[in-house]
Amino acid sequence: MFEMMRLDVRGSVGKYLSRMMDAELCHLLKREYYEYGKGEVNHRNGHYSRHFTLKRIGKVDVEVPQNRWGDFRSQVLPKSKRYEEEPASSWREFFKDLKSRGMDRRKVELGIMDGLPVFKKLVQENFTQNS
Repeated sequence: MFEMMRLDVRGSVGKYLSRMMDAELCHLLKREYYEYGKGEVNHRNGHYSRHFTLKRIGKVDVEVPQNRWGDFRSQVLPKSKRYEEEPASSWREFFKDLKSRGMDRRKVELGIMDGLPVFKKLVQENFTQNS
């Protein structure tokens, strides 16, 4: 049973990180999916798969978006980083970064909070009820 939960958590975290990187690329391109830019502009150019290892969760599969010019570098998951070194401090920095990007508590919907109390605590520390 716990192994099934762990696989579900891995999948949820992988999808969440992939969506965050897609949002970063939208910000870089200054447009959403299926919006066209005027003139000679940069475009999305698919995704590539990679792995990231989180302590107590294991290997997480993510899809990293690419752009035509090849200048997209994710801040959510830097290219050189393959594993999490310090879980609590890394997640604190992640939540602070989300908050600095204007995300509020309602927008930070992690389906894994029920299974991992540390995430719930970190979200409560970094996001007040009104933010």
